[in-house]
Amino acid sequence: MYMTAKAATFEQAEEQSWIPLPEGICPLCSQVFALELLHKPIASENTKSRDRTVQVIQVYHPHWLEEHGACTRCWESYREAGWTRGLIKINRR
Repeated sequence: MYMTAKAATFEQAEEQSWIPLPEGICPLCSQVFALELLHKPIASENTKSRDRTVQVIQVYHPHWLEEHGACTRCWESYREAGWTRGLIKINRR
């Protein structure tokens, strides 16, 4: 039996042997993920870190918006780039 990701979480799907169908593509790396997973890393981030990460992403992807989402791997990669950028700015002062 196949269910969409909106109908069941991955944990529920695993418990009940359902295979959730992917519904979204990460706009940054083009990998396929469940739509809910493309927004989870952004929603769980604190405001300052999220804003800094969004700025870094938009340098490389000018038309990207938070609503487009990002997979965890991409989000963490750009977040680390934002941290590095912040450290460089601090050290230049």
